[in-house]
Amino acid sequence: MIKHIKASNLLSFGPDGLDLELQNLNVLIGPNGSGKSNFLEIFEVLRSLPKGKEDSNNLSRVIAMSGGTTEWKWKGANYLFDTTIEIIHKETNSMDLIHRFILGLDELPFEGLVYSEFIERIESKGSSRKTIFLFKDNQIGDGKTSVAAKRGNPGLSIIAERNLDFRFTTFFFLQSGSPLSRMGARRLDAFPLNDPPTGLSQRITRTI
Repeated sequence: MIKHIKASNLLSFGPDGLDLELQNLNVLIGPNGSGKSNFLEIFEVLRSLPKGKEDSNNLSRVIAMSGGTTEWKWKGANYLFDTTIEIIHKETNSMDLIHRFILGLDELPFEGLVYSEFIERIESKGSSRKTIFLFKDNQIGDGKTSVAAKRGNPGLSIIAERNLDFRFTTFFFLQSGSPLSRMGARRLDAFPLNDPPTGLSQRITRTI
């Protein structure tokens, strides 16, 4: 389950960005133009991360089909601001998985480029937390060994690679799409009870 999501300098989310804790069922309510659709667009990016360059739904194509990089970058951003997304998965009751990456939306007009990426698997025991897996900018480690990741899909996420060492089960967890594959969203523009204020709609997002 995705338990937390952050995004900054992306779509309508500026430097202070989106910082939201999620539950199994999440309801977004707000006026038109408040960012509900943009919130769901972020999940389209996340769904695309395991897709390789040959897949029609990979990151670059998702960005291109939605208007290109100029539509995705926060309109108030300049070269001083990185476009970042961070999600925290609840892998098990005692295990959290943090995945953070920076999108290079200035590199090409229509393609997204992942140029910095960080994945950390953390084991929690009571009040103590211990890192048992770490990937950072092409270096993979499990506390015992550290190797360079072989890249066949430059510009895409590391989890789009198919030649990763599956001793590192963290990659398998992310590649399988299990954190996102069962997430669904539904838009309701009609409220069953009292009439809402003009222009209100709600988005329901389920993360399991």
